Amino acid sequence: MQLAANNATLFEAAVKILSPYCDGLDLNLGCPQHIARKGGYGAFLMNSDWSIISSIISAGAAHAPITVKIRVFESIAKTVEYAREIERSGASALTVHGRRIDQKKAETGIASWSHILAVKAAVDIPVISNGNIRYFEG
Repeated sequence: MQLAANNATLFEAAVKILSPYCDGLDLNLGCPQHIARKGGYGAFLMNSDWSIISSIISAGAAHAPITVKIRVFESIAKTVEYAREIERSGASALTVHGRRIDQKKAETGIASWSHILAVKAAVDIPVISNGNIRYFEG
């Protein structure tokens, strides 16, 4: 099951309710939609105080495996730092949507394999690439 959250207490309560019905939950920190901006969740948390994200992940991970989906920053180094923080917070796996928050609709662009590869090399949890996969060739 995939959830969005911006509050550790509410996320933890949801995880407690849902965890008997699934093998784990995914925290969607990759949603770039207007509703996520308005609600202060999804990809819009990546530019906030990361301790909020850490507390959400930690609260959920105390009760069930939590995977996390993210988008990337312009900077590969900042993306790697973000991924490491998510791993330290207790995430069991990380899905990297290889596009920035502004890359949507007509501005989609191609996923950054460099960002995804750098994250994969920097963390010890499984990394899943996501988004904009169109070709077999590299």
